[in-house]
Amino acid sequence: DKDPQALQATAQNAARNGVGDRLRCGLPGDGPAGAVSLVLANILAQPLVELAPTLLGMLRPGGDLVLSGILSEQVETVLDAYRDGLVTTTVAERDGWVRIHGVRR
Repeated sequence: DKDPQALQATAQNAARNGVGDRLRCGLPGDGPAGAVSLVLANILAQPLVELAPTLLGMLRPGGDLVLSGILSEQVETVLDAYRDGLVTTTVAERDGWVRIHGVRR
């Protein structure tokens, strides 16, 4: 995320749900040194678009990218930002909100 308060809330929620030790939250520049197998970002569409090069750059080839926090009318804009870096994508919608799952080239 780009918001330190959101990161703190995410860490607290993960701890409450017993998964705090399996989740790493950070600002865009705080990513791990090596490529990871999963990137999950639940933020608004515009930050997702802005962060596309960063998030794709963190992900190993064949790794999973899961994006949410996207309104249904914003899905094409977000997909356009990630399309060249993904081999496959699936889109799921629920109550006007969209989740995009892709696999890194």
